[in-house]
Amino acid sequence: MIENRITEQKLSRRSVLQVGSAAAGGLLVSTVLPLPRGRAAAGSPQPLLTAWLRLAPDDSVTMMIPSAEMGQGISTSLPMLIAEELEVDWNKIRFEAAPTDPAYANPIFHMQATGGSTSIRAFYTPLRQVGAAARIMFTSAGVMNP
Repeated sequence: MIENRITEQKLSRRSVLQVGSAAAGGLLVSTVLPLPRGRAAAGSPQPLLTAWLRLAPDDSVTMMIPSAEMGQGISTSLPMLIAEELEVDWNKIRFEAAPTDPAYANPIFHMQATGGSTSIRAFYTPLRQVGAAARIMFTSAGVMNP
């Protein structure tokens, strides 16, 4: 016969504070230590068009995704905004995770964070504006045909 024994563990206030402090400290360290600025752009042979877009010699456009993909489809929908605004083939759009930088701050949270299903709502207008400005630059430089 198998016996189920439930043992009662007593938690002291001190142990709860120690575990909570350790967890909070770990989260704090991960948010306070950003990547060095310019690391993503420095290692890239592609010219930086804006903080958001790079143009490659094969006419592909790489955009920065400012939020973490957590199942809400932003790695598809945000590049689609850029493709639509630039009026380029969807197959020419690539994406990378944005480095830690205030330029990629979520306009709703005023910091670079993902949460509350805000990625599309927060970045819809800024990315449309970036795409429109890039299309004007491409057209005037003769890279794209209107």
